[in-house]
Amino acid sequence: MQALSQLDLNKVVSDSAGPSECALNDRALSGRWLLVAHDAGAANVMAAWLPYLPDDMHVCAQGPAARILAEHFDPALVFDDLSEACSVGIDVMLTGTGWQSDLEHDARALAQQNHIYSIAVIDHWSNYAARFVRHEKTVMADKVVVLDLAALEIARKALPVGDYELVIWPNLYLQHQVDEIKARMDHSEPSGKLLYLLEPMRKSWSGEQEAEFDALAFFFTKLEETGFAADKTIIFRPHPSESDNKYLSCLAADIPSSSAWQLDRQTDMAQQIAEADAVFGCCSFALVIAAMAGIPVYCTIPEGVDNFRLPHQEIRPLSVLDQ
Repeated sequence: MQALSQLDLNKVVSDSAGPSECALNDRALSGRWLLVAHDAGAANVMAAWLPYLPDDMHVCAQGPAARILAEHFDPALVFDDLSEACSVGIDVMLTGTGWQSDLEHDARALAQQNHIYSIAVIDHWSNYAARFVRHEKTVMADKVVVLDLAALEIARKALPVGDYELVIWPNLYLQHQVDEIKARMDHSEPSGKLLYLLEPMRKSWSGEQEAEFDALAFFFTKLEETGFAADKTIIFRPHPSESDNKYLSCLAADIPSSSAWQLDRQTDMAQQIAEADAVFGCCSFALVIAAMAGIPVYCTIPEGVDNFRLPHQEIRPLSVLDQ
């Protein structure tokens, strides 16, 4: 089995030196591992690493991650209760750093209390410090993993000083998705489909409604101004954590009359991206996948309301849609 330490993008960072090639800590590659995840992002990233990780692996998963990771493991190795999962004896804990649950934070706290080596994966480019805080208590891992150089720079600025390693592991999930999408793309003629990736923003810009609805309003306004969506079908894909009903009334009322639309989470996302003439959204990981596949991607966060943007030049602001 090939170890992650043999992959080119595994790097370690210290205060005294920039990224350099490094073997993973030997302890982190031995013993029984427990994967702990709630959100889909970390689960997908972890699943792509499985061929390169030790075989002695158990899973504790809840939320969207449960379905994703269950596809890769014998049911006897999958738990939804953290205490039960740890009862089998764990040497290394690999956790996500999602916001929807305390599961991963509690797992790192348990690892710290029981001297279990812990690795935390940051699968995005936002809210780095807050990922490790619950109830005003910060719990870091022994190793913090990010997925590219942009994330590395953010982490070095945002994370607290502490006795942990900060490393880059390769984003195999991103590469697999990009390769799959490129293989499905038909460049012969436009499909007439636009894809909007819905997601909860967990904030309000206007003070009147959730930020994701302000982003949709900006999107609809821009479509009306430019006629970009005339005679096109707009596919809205809900986030795994959201109900379809959340957006139905908004979509029915505000979509430009010249456009058809549908809400679709059943179609494979890679297929939806491959068929899209353009992809829209706020800061979904899937926007990066689409951009890396060479599809036009636009960020629908209105200018001046939020300083955060995905750090990828390929993702353009919606204001340039008609340029």
